[in-house]
Amino acid sequence: INKPNAAVISADEMNVVYRAVPNPITVSIPGISDDKVTANPSGGDWKKKSGTTYELFPGSGKEVIITARGELPDGSIVTSSQPFRIEPIPAPLAAIGGETMKQSAITMSRQDLERLKVSVERPAFFKFPLNMKVKEFGLFVPGQPTLTVKGDSFDESARSLLRRAPRGSTISIRNIKAEIIGN
Repeated sequence: INKPNAAVISADEMNVVYRAVPNPITVSIPGISDDKVTANPSGGDWKKKSGTTYELFPGSGKEVIITARGELPDGSIVTSSQPFRIEPIPAPLAAIGGETMKQSAITMSRQDLERLKVSVERPAFFKFPLNMKVKEFGLFVPGQPTLTVKGDSFDESARSLLRRAPRGSTISIRNIKAEIIGN
């Protein structure tokens, strides 16, 4: 085995991959050239991007194990496995007009609300680049039935419902349904 030139460092409690997104995975075995290393997951789909870089799409279980296999210069085989917990992507945060709703209530005029778009943002700790789009949301005005609005903007039905709200009413945007674009 060649003299190692790099350490293997991992965050032991952070071995997590997420459902519904391509998880970037790099596989190498110190001292073995990359062309002599192969890797396979148990419990997910796998796509080789280039060299030692893969994308993992976890399956339906709670864990995926990635096994690396490398051939030493003398022809002997080295294998190593690493388990990863499978977690759902964290729930997105509701936003209106590009501002994440960090508090339970935001005060604004009806006219301002009508012009804004409802969106969702990934939580700050979740570093995967996700492009999300709101498909629909529920608009609740006190004393009125909840209106399901298609898309991310207030349509004429939503604006009409807002006009029926007494001044100072608490308007709720609920049941936001969004999708990850391209996934």
